[in-house]
Amino acid sequence: LMASQNVDFRLPIVHKFLMDLFGADWPDVWVTAVPGDPNDRANVSCWRGGRAGDLAPGFDDTENLYYSVSVVKSGRRIAADFVRAPIIVIDDVGTKVQVTDVQKVLGLPRWIVQTSQQSEQWVYRLGTPIEDPRIFERIMKALAAKGLTDPGTIDAVRAMRLPAGINGKAKYGSPSPKVTHTLFDKTRPDLDFVDLCFALGLDPIETLDPDSHPSLPSSSKVGGTADLAKPDTILRALMDLGRVLGAGSEVGVLDIE
Repeated sequence: LMASQNVDFRLPIVHKFLMDLFGADWPDVWVTAVPGDPNDRANVSCWRGGRAGDLAPGFDDTENLYYSVSVVKSGRRIAADFVRAPIIVIDDVGTKVQVTDVQKVLGLPRWIVQTSQQSEQWVYRLGTPIEDPRIFERIMKALAAKGLTDPGTIDAVRAMRLPAGINGKAKYGSPSPKVTHTLFDKTRPDLDFVDLCFALGLDPIETLDPDSHPSLPSSSKVGGTADLAKPDTILRALMDLGRVLGAGSEVGVLDIE
């Protein structure tokens, strides 16, 4: 019901972004707002987040703003509550991932979110949402194996940045750079699942059967260090259990009880 109502957002671009990519499902996308450095141990409670329909209208541009790449149940960003993924997001374009490599395989995206001066997240909308997290992760692993996304960002409920707010990571100094969008092209065609599989060298029928996936070649790219915004399987499990206290005393290290 809320998706069809005129919702008052402090940041209209957040509403436009969520509506365009998730349609009527946008209220059930996980979101959160994290002040200051998102890896600061004092902010661990902020990572619980909740439903976009409840939280996103109140967001302002002074915090780190995140959303999940999939629709989830009850505002919980855990694999067990995955419902569907209507988008694919390529992270670290311009730094770890080359612009020309992504364009060659996927073409230009629907949205480009600039997360720092040289790094972007490219957002593609799927023609048909993926409704099994294993299939989604199969696609993301294939992208990572080709060096087209950070290997640490392939899980089906990972957090990406909304096109607003700040990037408060300590390495960017003060004042924190703003996160914004540099492209929104509503004329871009949605990604076709079969075409996407062929572009990644996958058999579409086999890919749709999550129980028959062959092993993928290892990527030559090196994954990043521990990051609350991009948890791997083990870190995600610890976060779900409430065991992660926040960033440790060294870069890339987290405190876990």
